[in-house]
Amino acid sequence: MISLGRLSRAALFLIIAGAVSCSVKEDRSVCPCYVTLDFAPAVEAGLGDASLLVGNRSGMAVEDVDISSLVDGTLEVAVPRGRTGFSAVFGEEGYDLHGDTLHFDGTQTPGRLFVWSEYAPCDDDAYSCRVQPHKQFCDIEVVLVQDEQSPLPVYEVELKAGCNALSLFDLEAVDGNLSSSAVYDAASLSYRLRIPRQKPGPLVLGLYDTSLPVRIPLMLLDISRELETRGYDWGKPDLDDIRIVIDRQAVKFSVNIVGWTSENSIHVEI
Repeated sequence: MISLGRLSRAALFLIIAGAVSCSVKEDRSVCPCYVTLDFAPAVEAGLGDASLLVGNRSGMAVEDVDISSLVDGTLEVAVPRGRTGFSAVFGEEGYDLHGDTLHFDGTQTPGRLFVWSEYAPCDDDAYSCRVQPHKQFCDIEVVLVQDEQSPLPVYEVELKAGCNALSLFDLEAVDGNLSSSAVYDAASLSYRLRIPRQKPGPLVLGLYDTSLPVRIPLMLLDISRELETRGYDWGKPDLDDIRIVIDRQAVKFSVNIVGWTSENSIHVEI
């Protein structure tokens, strides 16, 4: 599950310490709100266990949830009345949790991060949420055009971006330097890497020859303008993936935006 940084994992009873049982004759404003979380969409999507965050004026708590063991796929949580944030996080391997923000340091390939969040009013006796997780990562494949008679060596491929964290209640990218190295896939002769949600801004791909004594980029490509021109949307609920084809001899590259929920893709050639 999530690797915790400054935040200690806490059982949900910590956040509901002020939520006490009430009778119908008492002042209902001091009674808890019982929130039913329906994990059916996550179960149907085949997602694994989740980390559940709950935050309100009483503080914040984090708890592991084994969704396969939930009766009818639902979980009930009692919280004090008032606006409360909920977030369920799936596939967070490789990230660190600091407060309500998930950080990625780029040292390893992160998990396939899916997150659901909702702010609930919790101003009545009961409230229901449907946990519908959304894709918070972008898989990038980099293909170098090969000459059959003189195959290319294995290069180091690195991507630099401007966001390295995700706010879990707002599902917004958080500013921070991100440097992520691609993994070479010999079967497909391509390089693959995964980055979390970004904001519009520079997205620089660097190509390095590891056989050289000095680490100097053979090529630096800022693909952000081409992505933006062709409609890539970092604010989309489910992020699309990207495929980049580089032809060094022809001094050109192309970008494919691979739709997550659609068979359509956008092809860009510069």
